[in-house]
Amino acid sequence: MTQSPKTAEAKFLLRKILAVDAQAATFPSLWISERARWTELAFSLLTRVTHLPQEEVRRVTNELDALDLLDITELAAMPTGAGAAETNIHARRTLEHLEGSGFEADEARRGLATLQAVSTSLVKHYGGKLQKCLRQAGEHILKELKLTFALSSLSEEETGHALTFWLQNALSLPLSLKDEAVLAFCTHYDLTPEQLTAAADELDINIALVDDLVQLHLARKGAYSPEPQPRKNA
Repeated sequence: MTQSPKTAEAKFLLRKILAVDAQAATFPSLWISERARWTELAFSLLTRVTHLPQEEVRRVTNELDALDLLDITELAAMPTGAGAAETNIHARRTLEHLEGSGFEADEARRGLATLQAVSTSLVKHYGGKLQKCLRQAGEHILKELKLTFALSSLSEEETGHALTFWLQNALSLPLSLKDEAVLAFCTHYDLTPEQLTAAADELDINIALVDDLVQLHLARKGAYSPEPQPRKNA
């Protein structure tokens, strides 16, 4: 898929902030990388198909990730059926690693089929990005919370900001505050918040972390002086 020049520029800026501005900063958010969140889902699924203890399944899952065998696009593109391993190198390597790590043959096949099914759904509905699925769910939760908590002491905008901030902190959901810092960053670099989100998704960076990154970047440039806020904690 061809990306817009603005999204490409936003990706470069985020890479630069991570490489330069954020080196000395600490971000305690549990899910900084969306790839790590996908690996955790793969681990959770694999625990249901094997007799191996969870610590072994986690080790194997991390190895699959290190070997790039959890790539969602590759998994979704695999042929289905009993002969997949004979016709697809990704399937063969995955099955070989699972069986070589202690999975029974039928467990390995079931595990691969499960990962493939989830990957296929993610590609079909969310462009292969788990965070888009979670963001959609998070936006639904946020809408329900706004209806549940009718706070007369806060404006609708303030309520939405506070609840989004809570969902970032408590659940590490990939939602953006789209606050003054984000808008200032986008204005400074002639981007839209949507282009910034698209860049974060392509780089698999939690968009909640991007809120912190752009604030850090602008503060170091002397372009933004935020009011003190509690640090995110996961």
